[in-house]
Amino acid sequence: MQPDKPETMPEGIPANAPGIGVWGLKDHLAEDRDVVVRFVGALSKATQFFLDHTDEEVAEVLRESSDFQAIPLDQLTGQVAGERNFLSTPPNGTIPESDWPAYLEFAKFSLPDIDPADSKWSYASRVDMSFLADAGK
Repeated sequence: MQPDKPETMPEGIPANAPGIGVWGLKDHLAEDRDVVVRFVGALSKATQFFLDHTDEEVAEVLRESSDFQAIPLDQLTGQVAGERNFLSTPPNGTIPESDWPAYLEFAKFSLPDIDPADSKWSYASRVDMSFLADAGK
C-alpha cells in the first residue's frame, strides 16, 4: 500500500491517509496547550528525521534504545520501510480541509455513527492545526 497512490489502497481509504492522528478533548487541549504544542513539535521533528534518513539509518537510531534491541536490524529496517509510506503523507502533518470528507468516510469503518452532514463532525469543529503551526514557530 502507498497512500499517495490510490490504486494501491483498499477501497474506501482516502488518498494520502495519515498513518497517525492526534486526538484530544477540547477543554484538556486548551488547558495544556503548551504541552500539546511541544508534543506535536516532537512528532514533527521525529517525522522529519524519518523522511530525511534511509530506512537503515532510522533503524540504527531506534536500536540505540533498549526497547528495540531485541529486534534484528534487518527486521527493524523492514518495519521502518513499511511505515515510510504512512508517515510521509499528508504533507507536513497537515490535514487539508479538502480531504476531511474522505477522512470521515474512512473513520466510519470504526465509528459507524459518524454523520458527515452533522456540524459536530465538520472540519471547523474537529480539526485544529494551530498546535502544529505553533510548534513550528
